Amino acid sequence: MVKILFPPVILVLLIAILSASDVLKEFGLLYYPISFGLVIGITNFNRIRFKVQPVILKISFSAGLSILVSLIAFVIGYYSLAIYGVFEEDLQQLFGEDRSKIVTITFGTCVVATLALFVLYQFVFKLKSGRFGFYVKLSAIVLLVIYYFLFFEHFKTKETINEIFYPNTIWQGIMALALQLILVQKRSQKERVGA
Repeated sequence: MVKILFPPVILVLLIAILSASDVLKEFGLLYYPISFGLVIGITNFNRIRFKVQPVILKISFSAGLSILVSLIAFVIGYYSLAIYGVFEEDLQQLFGEDRSKIVTITFGTCVVATLALFVLYQFVFKLKSGRFGFYVKLSAIVLLVIYYFLFFEHFKTKETINEIFYPNTIWQGIMALALQLILVQKRSQKERVGA
């Protein structure tokens, strides 16, 4: 249980601590993929696909690859927002002017970036996905989509909203939890078969 909850908790705590000291404003949006990749890479160094020795090099290699994958998924999600420019009139007719932007941001962040991250992490970690992995991924996407819509429709208007409840923070927590569930579940299956 600790292996599953440790990365999401660490990511949310880091944001809580750093937002209080205004460090996040200096990094901007790049803080999120870098911190995500760093925490996931360090906490899962023993699950990477590559044989690297000694341990300190393995941890560094895992963290570096994880940060790279996280940044690539971030860029893919970010540039998927260009969909709005291409289909702006159609989206505005379908959802209205304000909601069409929310739909585009939600799609780019919660679907495109999320799927890109799951696909790319398969090259870094032993992240084979069966039925359980499929349901975890689907649940992560559904939870993120629901939260993003709730945030933009209701929470964003609250003046006292904390940095912890911003969509980027919630995205990190849910994605870290989903990845950990898949990674740890896969390992525990192997341990049961070996026993």
